[in-house]
Amino acid sequence: MPVPPGPTQRMVRAVDPVLTGVINDRGNDAADYIGDLAFVPNYEDGRVTGTYFRRINAAVSFGNRDIRRATGGPYAEIGLNLTTAAFSCEEFGVNVKIDRKLMRQSQVPLDLLELAALVADDEVRLQRDIRIAAAMFVVNVWGDGAGSGDNALGAAAQWDDGGGVPLQNLWTSKRFVKLNSRKTANTGVIGWDGLRVALLNGDVTGLLPSSIRRSMVTLTELEQRLAEGFDLSRFFVGKSVRNTAAEGQAEVNAFTWTDNLWVGYVPDSGPQLCAFMQYASTDGGAPTVAERWFDPETNIHGVRAREERDEVVCDSMAGHLTLDLAN
Repeated sequence: MPVPPGPTQRMVRAVDPVLTGVINDRGNDAADYIGDLAFVPNYEDGRVTGTYFRRINAAVSFGNRDIRRATGGPYAEIGLNLTTAAFSCEEFGVNVKIDRKLMRQSQVPLDLLELAALVADDEVRLQRDIRIAAAMFVVNVWGDGAGSGDNALGAAAQWDDGGGVPLQNLWTSKRFVKLNSRKTANTGVIGWDGLRVALLNGDVTGLLPSSIRRSMVTLTELEQRLAEGFDLSRFFVGKSVRNTAAEGQAEVNAFTWTDNLWVGYVPDSGPQLCAFMQYASTDGGAPTVAERWFDPETNIHGVRAREERDEVVCDSMAGHLTLDLAN
């Protein structure tokens, strides 16, 4: 039996304020999805395309030009070392269908719609985390785009090996960012399995207070302590889990953020050139919205969650990636 098409425009109710509120309120507690926490999006209502600045990896000056001026002579000229590129937000969204017969069996039909909104929103957020991780945790993106910003650890140097040196690797990353972008790295992102082996290494555990080493702590507190120990403003552990199996096959779950460590510069606020940036086109001020719809021909209710996003690298020299932390 062929899969019926999605709802047509006539079936869709306008952006639903109740359901949109449900999914956006849930976002305050979605700590597993770190993409928006580490790289806060630029929100622009209704705008899906535009331009942004990218750094040119060929210095115009930065101290390599004589700026002495002879009397009556011209001043030396230098450039901004910038170019522009275009961003274009794509729409991402899913429908969750509920048979009307199933809704009639519920005492409170809205409960099922709320559940559908949460399921749809969770998928949209997970897919966003997958896209950001795929853009961040990949070789030949950072540095010159040909591997200069990548540090792949060999079998004897991984953090659960005797020769693993996490602090040396971290300072290699920070040195790279400072030397090549003039920025001080302030943000770190590590995958869950990277954290697992980090906590097996004395380099890392030695940075933690003895009180923490003797008792269980929350992951949030651990992130804060590691940020302090690594001399970073922010440190995030990628916690979301995804199904990597082909559609229709048995689930094969894996962490979205693999066993890598990314270190780079992300501005606290303001229009500064940074390593990575997100653009989000909002709908009436809401970055992720829900819509309720009904198809009378199939007697199916549904909820759709959708958003429009783009993720871009602005300064590849302002980030550095250490790969394969774990055996």
